[in-house]
Amino acid sequence: MKSFQAVISTFLLTLIVSCTQVPGRRAQQLQRQLQGSNRMVVSEVFTPSDEEPIPPFSCTNQAAIAELIANLTFDDRNSGFHCMCCGDSLVTFFKGTNVLAEVSHHHGRSLRWKGWKGDSKFTDKAAAFWRSWFLTHGEARFENMYQEEVSRNQERERITDLFLSAFPEGTGEIIDQAAKASDYGLERPGRKGVKQLEALFPERNGLAEALAQSLGILASEGAGTGSWSTSSSREQLVLQVSESLTEDEFRTIAGHPDPIVRLGAARLFFFEAAYRKLPQAERAPTAANLCRTTLDFDRCGNADIAIRALKRYPCKESTQLLEELAGRELELIPITRSWKHEPAPRFAGCVILAYTDSPKTSGFIEALEKESGLDEFDSAALKVARALLGDIEILDETIFEPNSYTIGCGALDALERDGGKAAVELVIMAGTKHSWAAVRDDAVDTAARMTGQKWNSDERKSAEEARAWWAANRDTYSENRSPAEEKP
Repeated sequence: MKSFQAVISTFLLTLIVSCTQVPGRRAQQLQRQLQGSNRMVVSEVFTPSDEEPIPPFSCTNQAAIAELIANLTFDDRNSGFHCMCCGDSLVTFFKGTNVLAEVSHHHGRSLRWKGWKGDSKFTDKAAAFWRSWFLTHGEARFENMYQEEVSRNQERERITDLFLSAFPEGTGEIIDQAAKASDYGLERPGRKGVKQLEALFPERNGLAEALAQSLGILASEGAGTGSWSTSSSREQLVLQVSESLTEDEFRTIAGHPDPIVRLGAARLFFFEAAYRKLPQAERAPTAANLCRTTLDFDRCGNADIAIRALKRYPCKESTQLLEELAGRELELIPITRSWKHEPAPRFAGCVILAYTDSPKTSGFIEALEKESGLDEFDSAALKVARALLGDIEILDETIFEPNSYTIGCGALDALERDGGKAAVELVIMAGTKHSWAAVRDDAVDTAARMTGQKWNSDERKSAEEARAWWAANRDTYSENRSPAEEKP
């Protein structure tokens, strides 16, 4: 029988061995492949067109390379996934002139190598060593990437704290639980989360204001945090609870003295169909008021949606707002976007103003046309505005090239107002090829109204059928309706 001392010694030795970081299967596979590497080159996988490329980094110190390889460890249990991108950096290991392996680095979290099934997730210790090793050897790209991610996480936490400030304590836990229950925001939250959030307002006092304020906070912060077209789990839960708001509750937030609350109401009105909560007579002036709020306080580019919506809500308030917008009477807040897909608000305002009976529209168009440095979106918007006033010859197939709803849908309306054969051809042969599906759908519907035809209900097939029909009937086509017959 072993002595007590021998048992203790065996236990301590086992404990020491178990606490020693032994490379897992994935690390062992890569380390075997990289034995003897004496040169390593790091290069960018992709460089954005508006950024300077990072110069390649090279290391020929075999001992240093061996140290890096020896400290590569991975979380095998949570590896095997596949990042949807090609990686940010390509790391190539050589032995002499022979390539031992090409490994892509993904966001400081994982590596990809053809010898593995799926990507390998760094352990925390390995990720820190990787950054430190490269920084020590004169390459800061991975440390810079990490610090940028830290800053982004801090900003996300700040925005989340602001969002939650609209609600009572405990809301964060409800949102987290709802996110997990709905596959982390990929689906609508379940009724449990809705009931839990509503329970924080037992008499419903303050519920509508809190919901609108939280959405308004996101839109006022900018940097894409409050885009109406995207929603994380936090917004999904708020939006689902908002569906239960009554007419009076929505009316209260739409006319609230706090512009941030009104900004949240604007999202509900323009993008979540909350306009249905109000009587028909109230919708147009409410739309004008909420659009003005969006122009004044939104920093996420949502003004495009609000301006386009005014086409559906003609009233003196809307016309006045559009005149102020197109006439440069409104001082707009600057918005930074990574890419532009709509005309600037003043130019979009000109397009929508052309739907009204304002006598000032032509003058605004002429004034804006004289501005220097107009981009393709702004120039195209002015063409559409002119076409809506009757100058249809100004349009050709290039009007459907900008990936813009305002320009594409406005051009379709102008062509339908004209109703001529040349207009039909533009709608069918160019409009049905637009980059946005909604514009393509609208083009098919417009062509059907203009020609009296009916095509397949499937969007892609209907566009193909419309173009095939036009190719077969173009030469014999005669206009079968008056240009005065406009769509409702």
